[in-house]
Amino acid sequence: MLLAVPVALTAPFFADPFSRDEAVYAVVARLLLEGDQPYRDVFDHKPPGVYLWYSLAFLVFGESEAGPRVLGALALSGTAAATMVAAGMLWGDRARWLAGAVFGLSCGAAFIRPHANVEPFMVLPMSWSLVFGLRARAGRGAGNAAAAGVLAALACLTKPVAAGNAVLVLWLCVSGSNWRQAGWWLAGFAGPVCTVVAWLALTGGLSRAVYANVTYNALYTAQVPLSTKIWLFHTYGRLVGMATAPLILGAGLGTWQLVARRRRGDLIAVAWLAASGLGAAATGRFYAHYSIQLLPAGALMVAGGFSPTPRWVWHPVAGRMAVAGAGVALTLALFINAPVYLAQKPAGRAEALEGSERTERGLAAKAIGEYIHEHTRSDDRVLLIGRDAVIFWHSGRRPASRFIYDMPFWLDEQSIEEFITDIETTEATVVIDWLDGIPDVDQNDPRIPKVRQMVQERYTLKQTFGEARVYWREGR
Repeated sequence: MLLAVPVALTAPFFADPFSRDEAVYAVVARLLLEGDQPYRDVFDHKPPGVYLWYSLAFLVFGESEAGPRVLGALALSGTAAATMVAAGMLWGDRARWLAGAVFGLSCGAAFIRPHANVEPFMVLPMSWSLVFGLRARAGRGAGNAAAAGVLAALACLTKPVAAGNAVLVLWLCVSGSNWRQAGWWLAGFAGPVCTVVAWLALTGGLSRAVYANVTYNALYTAQVPLSTKIWLFHTYGRLVGMATAPLILGAGLGTWQLVARRRRGDLIAVAWLAASGLGAAATGRFYAHYSIQLLPAGALMVAGGFSPTPRWVWHPVAGRMAVAGAGVALTLALFINAPVYLAQKPAGRAEALEGSERTERGLAAKAIGEYIHEHTRSDDRVLLIGRDAVIFWHSGRRPASRFIYDMPFWLDEQSIEEFITDIETTEATVVIDWLDGIPDVDQNDPRIPKVRQMVQERYTLKQTFGEARVYWREGR
């Protein structure tokens, strides 16, 4: 029953429109299923894992918004199972059931969107890697160490911020100077990594994959100044703190108890929390969905800290303070998450999550995509100068450039030159200019008029959707 809780709490969002990030993964996955290659034919800066997860969802459930959401919910259920197994291995049956209940209920924090972004697909192999690492630490054979390595690699290939957790699992395998198990872990880790490298090399996308995941990600992270990172931490940290307040309170008290006990299993769990926190903060952007990485570790903190029940819980003063704190935390969580669940329509849920301005842009992107679908042929191609790849999703048309959103243009001069070449040489039927209204795009950037001039020389303005301008090729 506990494993069904994540599915039940995320089910209301299965059919909701894709967010901006989800649309990118969906478009890349659709193109992969049509024979394109990531990085070479279509650009995004995530490792290939998330696109393969989305491709799997489309193959199993069909090409719809529901597919990745259902698979993401099942991934969260699998993570709940792994968290329960780990808690049981560390502290016994009571901790196992407590961990499952805490993690499952934490999936109801709708504000952090535990639906189908990268994190649900990352924490599944990451959490099971911990389970097999604990088995290897207990001396249960090289096979467990190898399995831990394979799963750690799958987590890192989905999102690299799992690297800290992977290193901790490697340490578990080495525990007791068992270097043979470390070798098996490394062999397991190398398997998926070498397979992906070979695939990218054979398809001619390896160098561009390295650029996307190393060079571009460095530019992407360095783009945000320290003042903005502090602002993001303050803004999202405050809201995430309220949305997950019961978990934070319980995990905080549990961590205090574990550190005070200082048993070996307790310290492993605390280290797992630290590695997860490092991963969530690694990019310095602190978006709400990054905190999903902390949910399994938070559940372990509660399970371990309250198994057995600490004596202070029964203290007449400390116990009452804990109950009062729990009431306040629950009130804060309901205050943030209830409007999302109570909204009657997808647009209302999106507005509760993202605000009215971004919701309006999402609705306009869907309208543009549907307009293009109605007025073009299936083999027509589209160029987008903007950030709303959801247009490609709803139009069902292939991009005329490997860049399906604008951000690379402003971070790397080489990327914008390649895009300008695409404008000059490709036979795109439609170009959408939707740079206006993007907060972090400098509208005074001299490259913007250059790009727009190239478009206006070759295409005719046909339609406007608010700030979006839709151009058509001459003769169409």
